[in-house]
Amino acid sequence: MAEMGLNSIRLPIGWWYFAEDAGLPFAPYLVPQQKTSDPTHPITKIINYAQEAKLMVTIDLHGAPSSQNGLDNSGQRSMDPQVENWGDTWLYNDTAKTATTSVLVAITKYINRLNAAGTHNVIMLELVNEPWVFGDMSRVRDWCAAQPPALLPYPGR
Repeated sequence: MAEMGLNSIRLPIGWWYFAEDAGLPFAPYLVPQQKTSDPTHPITKIINYAQEAKLMVTIDLHGAPSSQNGLDNSGQRSMDPQVENWGDTWLYNDTAKTATTSVLVAITKYINRLNAAGTHNVIMLELVNEPWVFGDMSRVRDWCAAQPPALLPYPGR
């Protein structure tokens, strides 16, 4: 990829990979047996492969607790017959958004551990992928703006 001029990859992950680190149950999802602190964890292996290939990584929280959009690629498909309501289980649920923040803090701590171990190619953390467009997007903006400073992978910068 790098030889073809590409310099980065986007790594979509589900919240359940970091659920245990965030103090949340991951069931009914399957997660690797390795802890995220283990260098053989699949996500860490991908990030290390990317670093070896001189590629930067954006970690994309592709699926948030309770599903930010009701689509199957978020980890939980809505069965609501009204498509316009699919993202409501996340957008209007403070518990789901608080759980999402907990997961993001866990991912940030993970990125900091990678940095401390010499892996410096994670350049971005996408807070949430494609929240449902039919909802009140100002709620998404307000939630993003309220994220704690701990979400900065490089504290103090």
